[in-house]
Amino acid sequence: MSTNIVDYYQRGWVEVQKNLFGWMIFYTAFMAVTIFTCGLGGILYPNIVREVRTSYRDGSGPQLSSLFNTEHLANDLINYLIYYGGILLGGAVGGIGGPIASLILQFQMPLAADDRYAPMDNAKLSLQHVSDHPGDHIVFLLMTYVLTIPTILFCLLPLPIVGPVLLMAHWLWYEDIRSELDTIASDKEIKQLSGPV
Repeated sequence: MSTNIVDYYQRGWVEVQKNLFGWMIFYTAFMAVTIFTCGLGGILYPNIVREVRTSYRDGSGPQLSSLFNTEHLANDLINYLIYYGGILLGGAVGGIGGPIASLILQFQMPLAADDRYAPMDNAKLSLQHVSDHPGDHIVFLLMTYVLTIPTILFCLLPLPIVGPVLLMAHWLWYEDIRSELDTIASDKEIKQLSGPV
């Protein structure tokens, strides 16, 4: 049964607009760190997803201090290297390689933010879910690209709004299929690092 991917973007916007100004500040700070560190700020990506999770569950706005939380730094670094390294390697192989890597590792960062599985296991679970539901993942990736294009055309100015909406949509989808990923992990005998978050 196909997932209504568009619905996640609509729900993402509804959630983000509840604290729109806070999200704009939060995401702008992330962008600034990433730009000034030549991309190394991407290691903070799981912290953004954790804040998206907290905001959705508690109805609260993002806390800027959470962006720089180092509690899970070691695993976040490994997840960052797997995700961005995979995309860079895919891009180096060929023009379509980067998008394919993005597709395969689509759940790497939400899984990283959940802190329940080891980084390489996150990649395995993401790959398996993509293999089981390729249509949903392709639609989600294409929708993300479509919504990102205007930010490029307007010199990234819309990104502090578009970015949080994309992340919220991603989290909402991930949260809906977490139990499915847990079933995949159980079938493949992948051990959890911790219980449900």
